[in-house]
Amino acid sequence: MRELKYFSTFSGIGGFELGLIRAAERNDIKLKCIGFSEVDKYAISVYEKHFGENKNYGDIRKIEPKELPDFDCLFGGSPCQDFSSVGRRAGIEGEKSSLFFEFARIAREKRPRIIVLENVKGLLSSTKGRDFQRIISILGEIGYVLQWQVLDSQYFGSPQHRERVIIVGFLGEECWREIFPIGYSNRKTVLEDGKVIAYGKRRTRSLRSNYINTITASYKGPSGDGNPAIIEGDRIRKLTPIECERCQCFPDDWTKYGKDGKEISTTRRYRLCGNSVCVNVLEEVFNQILKNEKEIEDEQLSRNERFCH
Repeated sequence: MRELKYFSTFSGIGGFELGLIRAAERNDIKLKCIGFSEVDKYAISVYEKHFGENKNYGDIRKIEPKELPDFDCLFGGSPCQDFSSVGRRAGIEGEKSSLFFEFARIAREKRPRIIVLENVKGLLSSTKGRDFQRIISILGEIGYVLQWQVLDSQYFGSPQHRERVIIVGFLGEECWREIFPIGYSNRKTVLEDGKVIAYGKRRTRSLRSNYINTITASYKGPSGDGNPAIIEGDRIRKLTPIECERCQCFPDDWTKYGKDGKEISTTRRYRLCGNSVCVNVLEEVFNQILKNEKEIEDEQLSRNERFCH
C-alpha cells in the first residue's frame, strides 16, 4: 500500500484533510501529514481536536520551506475575500489573497509532485481574469501541468449552492492523467421544496428555494445579503451550526468543541463553517487524484514484471 505524505496550508477546521482521508480509505492508500499551517486560534483548536498529532507551522509567511520534511502533496484554500464577487475585489495583490504567493513559494522550493488549490468562483473574473492567468502562469513556471474546474457542492451530497474553482497540478516530469472534468450527476441534493427562504439584497423581496445559498463566514441568519433561513411551520429561523456543518459535509458537532474540551460559541462556529470547504467536493477531487496514482503505480509494476520475465 502506497504512502502519500502531505502538507496542509490555510488548514481551517480540516476540510481538506477529511476529504483526503475519506478518499485514501476508498483507494487503500496510507497517509502521513508532515504538518499544517493555520493562524486562527479557534480553527486551530478544532483542527487539533480531530488531528491532534499534526504539527502546526503557524503563519505561512514565516515558514522556512527548507525546514519542512519532504512531502508529495501540497494543498490549501488561500483566503478568498479579495477575489469574491461580494468582497472588495482587491485582487491577488490584496492583503488576504496575496497569501497565494506564499503557497507558491513553498511549492517552488519543495516541489511536491501534486498541488491542489481551492478558491471562490470569482477568482476567474477577478481583475478581468488577469489574477487567474497570473496564478496559472506562476505555477506553470515552477513546473506544474495544471487543470481546473468549477464544482458546485449541491451536486456532491450537499443541499448548498456553493461554486468553487479547484486547481490541480502535477509536476511536469511526473506521469499524470486528466482529473477533470468531474461529471455532475443529473440530480442535485436539495431540501424539501419551499423550505428555504432567502431575502433579496434590498429586503424588498424573498426567494423560496429548495437549496441553501452559499454559507458565509458572516452568516447571521436572514438578511438582505441573501443569507438563507429555514421555514419551519409558522416561523422562520436561521440555520443551526449543525445544519451548517452538514451543508459543508462535516460530521455533526465537528466545530462544537476545541482541543481543550471547551465549547465554542455559536457565532464562532458559523464563521468556522463559512470559511471552510465542502468536504465531499474535496473527497471526490482527491479520489480522482489517488486513482491516478494507483493506476500509474500498477502500470509501472506491470512493466517491471514484463521486463524481468
